[in-house]
This record gives sequence, structure tokens and C-alpha cells, in this order.
Amino acid sequence: MKFENHRFDERLNPNIAHEHPLKELGRMVMWLAAAGLAILLAVELLVRTLPYTVSLQNESRWFSPLAAPLLADIREDAGMQALADKIAASMQMPQGSVTVHIGNDEMVNAFATFGGHVVMMQGLLDVLPSEEAVAAVLAHEIGHIRARDPLRGVSRSLLLDIIGSAVLGGDGFSSLGYLENLRYSRDLEEAADAGAVRFSAAEYGHTGGVVEMLEVLAELSAQQQMPAHTPDWLSTHPRPQARLAAVRKLARQAAYAEHKPARPNRWQRPSE
Repeated sequence: MKFENHRFDERLNPNIAHEHPLKELGRMVMWLAAAGLAILLAVELLVRTLPYTVSLQNESRWFSPLAAPLLADIREDAGMQALADKIAASMQMPQGSVTVHIGNDEMVNAFATFGGHVVMMQGLLDVLPSEEAVAAVLAHEIGHIRARDPLRGVSRSLLLDIIGSAVLGGDGFSSLGYLENLRYSRDLEEAADAGAVRFSAAEYGHTGGVVEMLEVLAELSAQQQMPAHTPDWLSTHPRPQARLAAVRKLARQAAYAEHKPARPNRWQRPSE
């Protein structure tokens, strides 16, 4: 008599795949993509809701210390604060929610940061020809504060970093998260430009200040020989030319006039 093991039916083995490898790979990729999309949607939902649960007053009270390193070598200006207060009121923001400073720096830059602080660098004020152009920059930055962009941007980066570190150890995800944050930043810039267009049209009766401000930035970008071949998706801001086209399109759609600004820039230092 001959004894032998019963032949196992491999079709019943749960430890091996029973379908074509490409089909199994396709299903895995699909689930990974769905999981990634779900994570991004969850992050987006949190970022779009949580910052609004903190009032501007509490944001100023709780997060102003984080802005302290950015507020070195600055000075106050009553006239510019009055202009900022007017812009904030036009955006239905609480009184005193924005504090504007002039930075004693030659850098052509302005930024909004935690606690409702806006910094206009003297270098930028010196190249803006008119009050309307200064107001356009201020309205753009105050639009960031109204939209809670400083909190939203930091919250978004933090959440993506935490998730990336937990899932992939950080390296691969951090690159994707960086590109996604660049896209997000460009979206915020476009929304802030739209707010500047609406304020300029309401306050001055035209959008010439916004156009003038972007023309100055475009000219400076050309003079500094910024690499024109840098793709938009690698930039935090849309190109000045693209922003100029966008604000003009928005103005046309809203039937806003575009006139040459007439008010002098009182914060511009005399040229030597």
C-alpha cells in the first residue's frame, strides 16, 4: 500500500494572489489614490474651518508672539494706519483688527502675519508711484488677514507634515506637500488680489492703483532677470503679468473703470 499527502488545492490558499498581478497592482494604486484624496480633503476641510473658530481678537492675543521675530526694525505711521483701518472697515472686519507697520528695509516686499500685523517695507513704498498703488498692496495683505491665511497656511503645512511623517516617514510626502502648498499659496494670492480690486473700485472709483502696483512688480521682475522659464507650479505667487491679466479680467467682468492714479505716494522718500 502506498501513502502520499493529499494534494492541496492552491486555489484555496489565501496567502497568494489568484488574479493577474497587473490587476492587483491597479487595485492597490486605486486604493492608495483614494486614500490620498481623502486625506487631502480632510486637511482642506480642517484648514477651511478651524481658523475661523478663533476670533481675530484671540488670534492677536494668542499668536502675536509668533510674529514678534518678523516685527523687528519697524515703525508706526498714523496716516498708513488710518488707510489700513479704512480698508479693514470696507472688508467688514472688526475695528482694531489690523495693525500696519513700515519696515526700515530696502527690500521690495510686504507681508501679513499672525495677529493681524501687516508690514510694508520702505523699499516697496519707494517704488510705488501713488497712494492708490500703496492702498492696493495694503488691501491685498489685509485680504490675507481677513481670510485668516497666515493661520490657514501654517495649519495646512503642519497637518501635511504630520501625516507625511506618519505614513511615509516624511521624505517623499514632504516634496508632494511642498508642491501642494505652492499651489495653495497661489490660490490665496489670487483671492487677495480680487479683494484689492474690489476695494480700489469702491474707494477710488477705479482699479488703476492695482494695475499700477502690478506693473511696477512686473517691471522689477524683468529688471532682476527673474527666470521666465520657471514654471508657475514651482512659484508661491503667480507671475506679475498673470496677476495683471487676472485683475483686468475681473475689473472688466465687474465693469470697473481703470484710470491713472492721481494721488501722490506720501510715504515715498525723495529720490537722491
